Amino acid sequence: MFDVWTSTQLTSFIFASIVIILTPGPDCLFLINQSLQKGRYQALLTAWGLSVGNCFHTLLAATGISAMILASPVMFTAIRLLGVCYLLLLAYRIIFVTTAANPSPTDQHAHQPSYFNHRYTAFLQGLVMNMVNIKVAIFFIAYLPQFVVLSEPHSTADIGMQILFLGLIFTFCVVVIFSAVGLLAGSISDIKHLDIQSSPALRVCFGGVYILIALQLLL
Repeated sequence: MFDVWTSTQLTSFIFASIVIILTPGPDCLFLINQSLQKGRYQALLTAWGLSVGNCFHTLLAATGISAMILASPVMFTAIRLLGVCYLLLLAYRIIFVTTAANPSPTDQHAHQPSYFNHRYTAFLQGLVMNMVNIKVAIFFIAYLPQFVVLSEPHSTADIGMQILFLGLIFTFCVVVIFSAVGLLAGSISDIKHLDIQSSPALRVCFGGVYILIALQLLL
């Protein structure tokens, strides 16, 4: 499959992908916000969750499902609103649900939904965030086909396979860069010992970031 592209074409794609990934966007902002809250371990899980979400969008783009979704105003709006509601839920939870003064681990486990207590919560949050981010679907459809090489004869299946491989390369770059960003931001959290449980200002700050990302998805 890789013999479809020249080394120059692949290098150009990888370089362009790195620049795009390093450009601050909703996913990167979400990753940093999560990392500062939860530390390095959870930061890595968030980064990997976001990356797996890219695999999901790659598959949708390669099979043409993303194009069908974007062509349907109802589906497009529904997914966009789902993403917004999810982020607002995270904002509500961090601002209001954690206001109980230092609950014990037993009480915390008894009163909070299991989804938020699972050891892999950060991975799941990153995955869901990326999957319901309609802007990622738009990006993959607009970006990946630019590097598809058309040959005679070519088929829809050939184009789909190229988009799939390009998406996987892009996702690999995301894994590396997001892991590095998450570890850096998570290290700051570990060093500073940020305690959002006992700081209303921090809760509002972190929750406000989720609201900001939600507004970005609406624009």
